[in-house]
Amino acid sequence: MVCGATAGYAPTEDLRYVWTFELKIIGSNSWARSDLERLLDLAVSRRLVPVIDRILPLAEGREAISLLDGTLMVYPALRYDAYELTPRRAALFPAGVTLSSSDDSHISPKLGVVVWPSDEIGAFANFGTGYKAPEPSQVNNGFSNVAQSYTSIPNPNLKPETSESSEIGLRVRNIGLFGAQLNGEVVGFVADYKDFITQLQVS
Repeated sequence: MVCGATAGYAPTEDLRYVWTFELKIIGSNSWARSDLERLLDLAVSRRLVPVIDRILPLAEGREAISLLDGTLMVYPALRYDAYELTPRRAALFPAGVTLSSSDDSHISPKLGVVVWPSDEIGAFANFGTGYKAPEPSQVNNGFSNVAQSYTSIPNPNLKPETSESSEIGLRVRNIGLFGAQLNGEVVGFVADYKDFITQLQVS
């Protein structure tokens, strides 16, 4: 059954499979309105029951989200971060340093896709977001080292660092080459940071 022509009007096909398995190719011009109404009636009356192949526990979630007999794998993920800074001034803490309190939380989603159209060649793509809370020493710790002639200055206005990153690549595996097996990958990636946290040394 072929429905629609989104990929173009001249697709290619390996006729060996059509001949070997005696397949029939039939075009379909979407649905008639009466067909859609009938489908909705079946869903509302709960007479349309989905076919469930198997039910897996959460521990086997990776296997459950493998599609097309393992040739397509999807890896969704969520990470939750939370922090709270509530400093108290000690007797030996420098009087000229301002203490800062802050707190925040963040949810960072991530999605990865791996596809193996053949046993030897595959492709993958990942998109993720990152979150990094400032360390307490970066916000409130300030001191001077007279012997080494340097001073560490805190940043009470330091915000959490966030990022978005994407990567895409190709993988090869188990390719025979000169009596050995070749495995490897080529990857391209890009990352965008906001409120990037770093420490600068100035003279």
